[in-house]
Amino acid sequence: EWYPYPSKTMLLLDVCDNLPRLPVSESLMRIIIWILKQCGASDVPSLDALRKMQKTLRSQCGVPTISCTSIQGKNFCINDPRAIIRMECANPDIRSQLHLYPEVNTDGSVSEIWHGAKLCNELSPDLLTPMFDAGHGTHYYVNEIAQLVDSRFVIPVRWIKVDGAMHVDVHAVELNNETDIFRVSAALLAFNLLDLEFNNRIPEWSDAAIANGYKDRMPNPLRSIAKGDPFYTIFIDYFSDDVSGNRSKSWNKHWNAYMTNRSLPRNLLQNEFYVHFVSTSQHASIPEQFKEFQKLIKLVRL
Repeated sequence: EWYPYPSKTMLLLDVCDNLPRLPVSESLMRIIIWILKQCGASDVPSLDALRKMQKTLRSQCGVPTISCTSIQGKNFCINDPRAIIRMECANPDIRSQLHLYPEVNTDGSVSEIWHGAKLCNELSPDLLTPMFDAGHGTHYYVNEIAQLVDSRFVIPVRWIKVDGAMHVDVHAVELNNETDIFRVSAALLAFNLLDLEFNNRIPEWSDAAIANGYKDRMPNPLRSIAKGDPFYTIFIDYFSDDVSGNRSKSWNKHWNAYMTNRSLPRNLLQNEFYVHFVSTSQHASIPEQFKEFQKLIKLVRL
């Protein structure tokens, strides 16, 4: 019932022990546990049992801390940004707030990053979410041929929401190799590449289409990486600052690095809960720390 905690008492003690603005010392935690036992509370663990559970929980559910050596040979540690994003996506309260596609409002309003013309029109589709999950395991990818309910063949180029409804910018598959991009509702998609291959309904490609690389881009290589799971693109803001490690007036310079999930609304990103600490060092500069952060991010698609 209290998974991954063995009991409600263990859950509450762990929460109490990890309050960000009210640290609990080892001695105070012993007193809290002793008081609970004296009051007859059930399932009260010993301090050693609590610490053992916390260690196991960190190894199973925590954010791994990775030791890094910068390009200039300076050692520091990074909280794995991949694990941070993975946990945000697994949190139902956060997952429901994520905006994974560019969005257009017909009234012209722009209030979030995903409303901007850069995401909706200018940014390469290769940097955006490449697929749309139509349900029942049916995934449509960009650069893969698909068929509409009216039997027309199209090639999706960019997924985009219009007033909250999913749409897609497509090329029409026609003899004319210079067809313009136009937008259709994603609800009109009937068959994806896998469906068309299974039913042997892929049209024969012209020499011009083959020369332009349309055939070679199918299937989308990201499909094999996803292995049947949805594949989304999430934007991250990485920012750094120099701070003092001392409470006194003596300046003890550190370079701290943080990250936020830019697929979340701006009003949420103003809250401390959504700002994640990544790394700090007295010696490794901000560019050095960012380089190691970038290496971890690039491993995501491998």
